[in-house]
Amino acid sequence: MGDPASSTTSVPSTRPASGLAESVAALREDLRPDAVVDAPWRWRMRRHLGAVRDALVAEGAASQDAALAARTVRADRSRHPLLRDVGRLARRLLEDADAEPLRRDLARLATDLDHHAQRRRDLAYDEVEMELGGSE
Repeated sequence: MGDPASSTTSVPSTRPASGLAESVAALREDLRPDAVVDAPWRWRMRRHLGAVRDALVAEGAASQDAALAARTVRADRSRHPLLRDVGRLARRLLEDADAEPLRRDLARLATDLDHHAQRRRDLAYDEVEMELGGSE
């Protein structure tokens, strides 16, 4: 008998991701068009959503700089609808029989999460630029 680890069958990773980007990447991996939508897929998606939720909750304030305060508040506020959507989709994974609307809504959530993460990265970049003096 061969080693199970050397099997040629690809099994998606279910280990928790460490940050939002990694969590979204894991979510997208199971949203591939060729992914089989069955009970294990639904549980993997719930685990991915749990990792996304944990990453969103763990985010701190993006910036303490007064010049970036409005953008910081916007980035922090955009987190709340994302958390609501994560919870709603986690419930739907257990309740909805039709997988295609779920897959579409999960893909939309992944896109929204990417936009949120980009706003956070932009704020971090702008904060560093302001500390270093910019190019004036």
